[in-house]
Amino acid sequence: MRLEPRHNWIEIVKITTNEKEENLLILPEDFKRPESAHQVVLVVTDPSGSYNAGDKVVIPTHVIRDIEIEGRAFHLVEANHVMAKVKAK
Repeated sequence: MRLEPRHNWIEIVKITTNEKEENLLILPEDFKRPESAHQVVLVVTDPSGSYNAGDKVVIPTHVIRDIEIEGRAFHLVEANHVMAKVKAK
């Protein structure tokens, strides 16, 4: 299945790290670290053509819209929420 965003919506992929830190304190098992206010994500599809597939962009974490269709998760963000594009040196 493929999702085709429309208008000013961009499909993204969240970048996750599997780094697990060893805690010096005993924390409850359901403890989650607070999310950062901003996140670097990968662009999958941008109908406006402003970003290419694979571009890394910075967005506020709270504007990500998680959608599930037929058991598959998709993530969308409005293009005007993109704060910056991350470029290699």
